[in-house]
Amino acid sequence: MGWDAEREQQWLAELRDGDEAAFRLIYQSYRPRLYSFLCRLSGRPDVAEDLLQEVWLRLAARPPEPRTGLLLAPWLFRVARNLFVSYLRNRGRDPGRTGELDFLECRPATGPGPLEVLAERETVRCLERALQRLTLTDRESVLLVAAAGLTPAEAAGVQGIRPEAFRQRLARARARLAELLRSMA
Repeated sequence: MGWDAEREQQWLAELRDGDEAAFRLIYQSYRPRLYSFLCRLSGRPDVAEDLLQEVWLRLAARPPEPRTGLLLAPWLFRVARNLFVSYLRNRGRDPGRTGELDFLECRPATGPGPLEVLAERETVRCLERALQRLTLTDRESVLLVAAAGLTPAEAAGVQGIRPEAFRQRLARARARLAELLRSMA
């Protein structure tokens, strides 16, 4: 997404020194993307909100050490992802079967006119249903790049795999999503 790494390093240094303004800047910069990611990953806005609060608590309690090469987005999304996996484990859910959860629309679609709005909403609902039918790994891969705006290399770091492996995983996930969308049409 082209974030300024030096600015983020400064924010982290200030946050580690107890600067609330630095926390607010990080929060304002990342909250929409993290919420969208968690909402679409979990399929539940209430769960996304709870997990997002925990992400912010962890950042405030133990912000990462500022260092060259550290980008905040992959760190935050890794924390969010790990919290979601823990959430599933604590509720006895198999992370590979989360597509069976009922999906609640996270954000209403908007458009210029009633017919366009209706068509766009149906498209969004269809896409959201298809995303929920993907395995957790596939859904997460697509969302990290498409919704969260991470580069494939950053997303690979979130998932703890090599960038080449992530690119292959993403290509397979996109193909599965396209197949699901075709079958739903």
